[in-house]
Amino acid sequence: MDWLSNGVMFGWYASILVAIGAAGAVRVMAPSHGPGATGWSTRALRQARLTMPLVLLALVARLWLQTWQAFGSDQPLTLAHAVVIITETPWGTGWAWQTAAGLAAWITIATASPQRWGLLLLSAAALGGTVGFTGHAAGADAYVSMVIAAHGLHVLAAGLWLGTLAMILAITRPAGAPAEPDTREQLARVIDRFSPQAVVSVAVLATSGIVAAWQHVGDLQSLFTPYGFVLIAKVVAFGAAGLCGLYNWRVVRPSLAVHPDGPAHLRSIASLELICGFCALVLTSVLTSMPMPAHD
Repeated sequence: MDWLSNGVMFGWYASILVAIGAAGAVRVMAPSHGPGATGWSTRALRQARLTMPLVLLALVARLWLQTWQAFGSDQPLTLAHAVVIITETPWGTGWAWQTAAGLAAWITIATASPQRWGLLLLSAAALGGTVGFTGHAAGADAYVSMVIAAHGLHVLAAGLWLGTLAMILAITRPAGAPAEPDTREQLARVIDRFSPQAVVSVAVLATSGIVAAWQHVGDLQSLFTPYGFVLIAKVVAFGAAGLCGLYNWRVVRPSLAVHPDGPAHLRSIASLELICGFCALVLTSVLTSMPMPAHD
């Protein structure tokens, strides 16, 4: 059962991060349009539209899994069982808010244009902000609102950092090889707009992570538990991703527009950054099904 729960949670988190990242990519790519522009922001918006059904599919999978866990697998599950979960449990209330935010984000993303990237980001923020309505955050013993907000900011920041980076790499793929000067300049403008977004996101990610860890772990002794060990591994993975991002920001970015091999160098380090982020996401999914350490 744990592997199934972890897989469903991973799919949900991954789809949300991609949707948020696509909205962030529209923001950093929209100003790159001009003579000879490739329409990168339009492709980012298209990716967001393709991802939103996956978010809602993951929400349906989470409801099915929660219903199965509540009623057991020894009887056929019906819609009535799911209605009980939605209407009579705190988890169901949180799930309903998450679904409402997902539907609203889908409608917004489906109808907005790349020029309205502010509205896209707002819908993405609402989507990420409801993540804490279910799970460990909603079950916190104290400071529940603060912990829920921290979880929402954590997911939003991860999406605007790693999700947007993944979109940039996917959409600008032809620019990976030694590129023409115009393409390098356009990519450099995108990275120049992405870098401040990534720096702020990493700061928010770290701060919100500290708040959540303080509530879930409580003391240093609790770090020496299965939950604590997985949490430490997650922090290490995010730290490694942050170091890769720091290298690209301080070393590769300044020479991106003038060095023919700059885009390929950027992509190689950014790919490693995403691999570390992927590992952190897997560990996050594992943490959701693990009991938190008992502490006073």
